[in-house]
Amino acid sequence: MEPITMEILQDVIKSIKPMKAPGPDGIMNFTIKKNINVLSPTLLKLFNSCLKTSYFPVLWKQTNIIVILKKGKTNDGNPGSYRPISLLSNIGKIFERIIMNKLDKLSLDNCWVSKRQFGFCKGKSTIDEVDNMVSVIEKNKEEKKFTLCLFFDIKGAFDNAWHPGILKKVKDKKCPIQ
Repeated sequence: MEPITMEILQDVIKSIKPMKAPGPDGIMNFTIKKNINVLSPTLLKLFNSCLKTSYFPVLWKQTNIIVILKKGKTNDGNPGSYRPISLLSNIGKIFERIIMNKLDKLSLDNCWVSKRQFGFCKGKSTIDEVDNMVSVIEKNKEEKKFTLCLFFDIKGAFDNAWHPGILKKVKDKKCPIQ
């Protein structure tokens, strides 16, 4: 994977929301944004070193967990009315966003993802696929053809997926797995 450039780093820093809660390191996005010119050279060296050595600092993986009331629920003391939120290091999240952007570009450039994949793809929406499906149904109706649609949602699909198989697919696609 190509080294991170100053321009890429600063673009990501400029895009972060200033008032996001910090993780265990206590570093606020507001502070990072306000001191972008002072912090960027050091962050650039740190991030490129992490990239080169395939290292993700342990501190960036640690979380502070808080609970928030679920939308539409009342503060009735029922634990099911709340959901946990993990607060991670904002520095780590900046690094993750840079890597995610690089992987998104690589996946598009190398056709790693099917053209029929619409969910979780930048610039695409599942609504686009609904439009495609409606067009096919209408065309088939005009041609007096039968159309069968099958929809399913696998709860916790990624969490329950066979991760060695996912990693093999990633490796087969020549994705940098550092």
